[in-house]
This record gives sequence, C-alpha cells and structure tokens, in this order.
Amino acid sequence: MAPALPYIALAEYIAVILLGTLTVAISTVSLLSTQVAWKQRSLQTPNRMMGLFTATAMAMTGTNAVQMVYMAAQWNPYKHEHDTTLMRYLGTVSLITVNSYEITTLLLTADRCVFVLWPAQRLKHEKFFFLFNCAAIGICVVLVSYMGVVDKIPPKLPDNCWAYGCVFSMVTNEILLAVRISLSSSNILLNITFLCLLLKYRKCKLRNRSAMQKFTNHFIIWLFSFHVVFDLSPAIIDLLLRSLKEIYLQNYLGPYGVLFITIDGFFSAVAYNRVLRKIRKVRDIRGQQSQVG
Repeated sequence: MAPALPYIALAEYIAVILLGTLTVAISTVSLLSTQVAWKQRSLQTPNRMMGLFTATAMAMTGTNAVQMVYMAAQWNPYKHEHDTTLMRYLGTVSLITVNSYEITTLLLTADRCVFVLWPAQRLKHEKFFFLFNCAAIGICVVLVSYMGVVDKIPPKLPDNCWAYGCVFSMVTNEILLAVRISLSSSNILLNITFLCLLLKYRKCKLRNRSAMQKFTNHFIIWLFSFHVVFDLSPAIIDLLLRSLKEIYLQNYLGPYGVLFITIDGFFSAVAYNRVLRKIRKVRDIRGQQSQVG
C-alpha cells in the first residue's frame, strides 16, 4: 500500500486554499506598491533596471499566485492521482519567472554597486546592465522551456510521488535547485558588498547622499534578511536533507513551498518602494528649501 500523502487531511486542504488566497492578495498589494515606486522613482535610481525588476517581481508573484490557487483547487484528499498537464505548464512558467526575478535582482544590486563606485557614468553602466539582463532572461526562458518540454514525467501523479514533487524529474529539480542557490548566494554577497561600499564611500559626491545612505542601508539590511529567511534558507535546508537523509522537503511542503519565494518577492518590492519614496520626499523638501533660500 502506498504511503499516505503528508497533507491529505481536510483541515490542511482548507489551509492550502486559504494560503492560495493569501498569495493572490500578496501579489495584488505588491503590484500596487511597485507601481507607486515606478511612478515616483528618484533620478538617482536606475530607471530601466527598476522597471525590469518591477516587471519580473510582478510576473513571479502573479504566476506563483495562479499556481498556488490551482494546486489548492485541484487537490482532493480522497483522490491521489492528478492530471499534470496544466500543472506542468504552470510549473514551467513559474520557474521562468522565479529565475528571471533572481537574475534581475542580482544585476540590479550589481548596478547599484557600480553606481556608488562610478556615479558619473551611471547611464552608460545602467544601459549595459539592462541589455545584459534582457539577454539573460531570454536565455533563461529558452533553457527552462526546453527542460519543461523534454523532461520525462508521468502524465499522472501516483501516491508514491507525493503529489507536486513529481511535476519535474528529480534530475531537473536538482539542477534548478543548484541554480537557485547559486543565484541567491551571489545576490546576498552582492548585497553585503553594496552595503560595505555605501559605508566606505560616504563622502562620495552623490546628490542627496545622506538620504541615500540612510534609507538604502536600511533597505539592504531588510532585503538581505528576507532573502536569507525566505529564499536561501529553504533551498539550503532542502539540499542538506536530500544529501544527508534523502528527505525531499519540497515534496512534504507541497503547495506551501510556493509561498516562500512569493513572500520574498513581495517584501523586496515593498523595500524598493519605501526607499524610493523616502529619497524623493527628501529631494522635494530640499528643492523647496533652496527655492525659499
């Protein structure tokens, strides 16, 4: 007899539906907050990179929200086999948006580091990062789509697959997990570098540098914390459990695991929004003071 699925109880089924609804709410609030940030962006902020970050963050939270609700709607505690056709398409699109978001966040942080080092050449460097980011996203779309097409999985999910852990084969899951950990680790290292640069170059000639330093420092610490808690930690724990105990954490989490990356993207968007509004507010106040003077 096949082992029972880890979340087949009715209470957990209801919890999954509620979590799916919460994910949709997170996506909606994130969209509204980043729209405000995009309209009120500061001149000291990479405009095109910020727009690309907003687009990838919204695509990620939106697709994850749809995937979460679909998982909850399809899940039946009394029926352990599920059609994976639409789930496979949703999973492929979700992986594309998640990895695109990771790439964009990484390159946006790198662009900010370059901006602190060479502020006079901001537009030139930002254009390079923007084009490179678009090319990287294009490569990500092609590679993930290719894996989604050629990956061998059964059209039905039996009990011993533990439902959504078998949407992709184990080999593909290992590859995607390794890529995600690499991108997350690189992003965290760049965040630390960015923070160190801001602390070191406090006397560099940046417009509104006091406001930039104060709020950007808070933003980096906030972003760093949420990347560690919601993005990197679950992936590392999953990798360690697979290596040491052959326990596949994502199989047990099922649709619950979708929330981690969604929450990370939401708080990243809110953090950017907060920083941009603060910097713009200080800039407007200083402009009014200069006009009065």
